[in-house]
Amino acid sequence: MLIELRAIPFVELDPHYNYEKKIKAKEIMTKDVITFKEVEKLSVILKILESTTHNGFPVVTNEKNLFNGVILRNHLVVLIKKAN
Repeated sequence: MLIELRAIPFVELDPHYNYEKKIKAKEIMTKDVITFKEVEKLSVILKILESTTHNGFPVVTNEKNLFNGVILRNHLVVLIKKAN
């Protein structure tokens, strides 16, 4: 009750959407995926952050472009601020 009174967002126990339907990643993902290499120049990172509104970016290996994880926009911003 207090959550509703204070208008605090929360995740419902039962989703409203029927997840029985199998959705392929290509149906919901952007076609031009913006990735970061494991080691990336600051100028490249800043340019991407300024030119997109994406919240998360796949990180790929420098050698073979293999998926290695995801980094969030806010994590990049914190790292950039700490570096300065």
